[in-house]
Amino acid sequence: MNYKNYEKKHVFGVIGFLILILIPYSSILFPFMVADVLYATNLTWFIQLSAETYLLYGTGFLMWALAALIAAFRKADRTSIMSGLILVFLSIVPFTFGAIQHKQLSDEGISYSGGIEQHQYTWDEVESAVFHLSKEKGEPSVIEIEFKDGESVSLLKDKHFTANYSLFLQKVKVHQIAFTGE
Repeated sequence: MNYKNYEKKHVFGVIGFLILILIPYSSILFPFMVADVLYATNLTWFIQLSAETYLLYGTGFLMWALAALIAAFRKADRTSIMSGLILVFLSIVPFTFGAIQHKQLSDEGISYSGGIEQHQYTWDEVESAVFHLSKEKGEPSVIEIEFKDGESVSLLKDKHFTANYSLFLQKVKVHQIAFTGE
């Protein structure tokens, strides 16, 4: 195969377009993999990610694609490669903020992060749980967990939470947590 017909700009262009094509898939797959590696333990039975997490990962991957496409359309000169490297370096920001946002239920307790600050509670620190039934068809219901220090966290009762709902109810019963529905 004769590689003399290919220039650096062609390679960067292919890489950029491949990343663009794969953004929808990787923005769904990678957050789960990263959350599993960072937060899952032997005692963890549920991890939920927010919609912002997927957007942040998509933004990071878009920055990677733009970095490659800038190099491709500027004929892979020194300034385009440097600006691409800067974009790749800056993509650390959305990936980091996406990786730290999670909600986790385990045998030990509940942990969540809505930003930089991480919160961890044992099941004994839970004051109550309120089940908010969705009034609209197609919208998931929400379970709001309130802690004794006044903080609260909301979990969507989607199909993943429903698969672990019996474990949640078991923890509510064992720790005598007030559980009401609206």
